[in-house]
Amino acid sequence: MSDSKRSLIFINIVVACIASSMMSTALSTALPSIISDFNISASLAQWLSSGYMLCMAIMIPATAFLVKRFSTRILYVGVVGIYLVGLVIDILAVNFGMLMFGRILQACANGVLMSMGQIILMSIYPMNKHGAILGWYGLSLTVAPIIAPAISGLMIDALTWRGVFLIPLIFMALSIIIAVITLPNVLETTKSKFDVISFSFCAVGFGGLTLGVGNMISMGMTSTITLIPLILGILGTLAFVIRQRKLENPFLNLHVFGSKGFVLAVLVGMLFYAVILSMSVLMPILFQTGMGYSAAMSGTFLLFGSLIVAVTSPMAGKWYDKHGIRSLILFSAGMSAIGCIGLMFVGASTAVIIPVVFYTVAALAGCQMMPVTAYGINSVSAEMRADATSLINALRTLARALGMALSTGLMELVASGSDGSVMDSTMDGMSVTFMVLAVVSVVAFLMGFMFRSKPGSETNH
Repeated sequence: MSDSKRSLIFINIVVACIASSMMSTALSTALPSIISDFNISASLAQWLSSGYMLCMAIMIPATAFLVKRFSTRILYVGVVGIYLVGLVIDILAVNFGMLMFGRILQACANGVLMSMGQIILMSIYPMNKHGAILGWYGLSLTVAPIIAPAISGLMIDALTWRGVFLIPLIFMALSIIIAVITLPNVLETTKSKFDVISFSFCAVGFGGLTLGVGNMISMGMTSTITLIPLILGILGTLAFVIRQRKLENPFLNLHVFGSKGFVLAVLVGMLFYAVILSMSVLMPILFQTGMGYSAAMSGTFLLFGSLIVAVTSPMAGKWYDKHGIRSLILFSAGMSAIGCIGLMFVGASTAVIIPVVFYTVAALAGCQMMPVTAYGINSVSAEMRADATSLINALRTLARALGMALSTGLMELVASGSDGSVMDSTMDGMSVTFMVLAVVSVVAFLMGFMFRSKPGSETNH
């Protein structure tokens, strides 16, 4: 494959992922207008976002089967086509049910596209470029959700909330056209049958755990709306694992966990994801409730951390290709620990520049996400890369929900037991929570020494 064709495929996949990633956060700006137009409650409207994440979590593990069963071009065009249909349905929606159905189609397609894009890129580029190429790919996944609310606000002002779906519609339509012309069938396929039972167990397992953990924040740990999905998720996951071990051709090949490098990458990736996503929830509360700043100012303060991740992600990918993963993990975990320790001592009257600086330092940990992913996927054989990619993304989605729920719950628990003002109580809760996140960062730092340091050493690790 020529470099120009490879680059065109890369750009097309990145553009499609930017469009799909935008829709994971863009609708948050449109919720007030949707609530008013359809005369629904805020709790019901919130399902447009939480339901989106739930459907994504269910479909991510299924990607491994889909990329092995269908040719690359047909699957890519089909997935993007489904996303397009979902966008059109939402633009034309006349009630909440129709709008929700469109969102479900988008979420299912995005869940497949997110993992499929990584698999394609790692198949068409040599191993010594995986870090750099996934670094740029990760940049698209990082920046799009950040800028989406601002862009959607402009579109709502100009075209009502339906305009939010217009930009992704244009990008996805172009992506299909380019894929039909340029995308070859780069992945090997097998004529395996779709295992409905395994997929059902997988959906109940990953979906139940993600939903149950997510409900901890709003419903509480002992709520039936939390406990029932959690119990179903645990049972579904156990049933799924038992079934995969018995099948000759499993729906999702769990033998990837036989690779030490893959297991390390999954565990460290989950720790980082839990810390970083927890901070994304905690920091707005710290700035607004703990220090009294407006939502607009809070967003401005957080922008510095987001920008530092955007700038360093491609640089981290190139570093990984040249120097290996160990030093990158040690640096990222060290920055995360320093940032969290600094945030432990922030009070309601602290100068705002101090938490902004410490948050920005901690945000540097985000640069290792795609290199760690590349390390984990390259730790298994080529025929198991699809399974490895699906499992990494699915488990990180679970870690995201778990980290956000537990950190928020701990912060609220400590704050409720404090005798000070609302601002002081909030900061007390933040202090304890950031201490725990610092400990998690130190654990990730220590695990970094277990990785091989030389570039390319992940194979058969």
